[in-house]
Amino acid sequence: MSSRTPPPPPAPPAPRQKKSAGRDLSAAIGVGVGLGAVIIASLFIWKAAFVGVVAVAVVVGLWELTSRLQERKQIKAPLVPLAVGGAAMVVAGYVRGAEGAWVAMALTALAVLVWRMTEPPEGYLKDVTAGVFAAFYVPFLATFVSLLLAADDGPWRVLTFLLLTVVSDTGAYAIGWRFGKRKLAPRISPARPARAWSAR
Repeated sequence: MSSRTPPPPPAPPAPRQKKSAGRDLSAAIGVGVGLGAVIIASLFIWKAAFVGVVAVAVVVGLWELTSRLQERKQIKAPLVPLAVGGAAMVVAGYVRGAEGAWVAMALTALAVLVWRMTEPPEGYLKDVTAGVFAAFYVPFLATFVSLLLAADDGPWRVLTFLLLTVVSDTGAYAIGWRFGKRKLAPRISPARPARAWSAR
């Protein structure tokens, strides 16, 4: 009588992987609270200081955008005229209104064209096109906040605008983290699912 080898016991199920938010949430909350305190203090104590905060944020945003363009697409948008012109746009929007912002935008675009002429001509068109796009996309749109701030009740207008932005972004993040599966743009934002966009 032959003995049969008993079948091996079934493998235990793999432990369910805990869903991760994709970032250090504690650090993100801490940074957000700190930035919020600086913003609220500058808004209601000295409005001009808030203009400076916006100008700094614009310069950082331009640096990030131009760095990514050069890193991924080998497009060298000139940062110096963009940074100077971007800060000038924010200040001009607060001091001179929409007309001042448009003048600063035009001068920034001209500065981008002239600055890029000091370098070799290869890639000139794509570099200046990206530079003008960056000038419009980051600082010119940021002058909307300066125009809001210039009104008598400007701090409250800006605070309402910021709160709506935070609520929208936080809600999209929470819904995307909880329900999202398909990535919206994996090469640009690997952790952002399509459901987050629809939540906005």
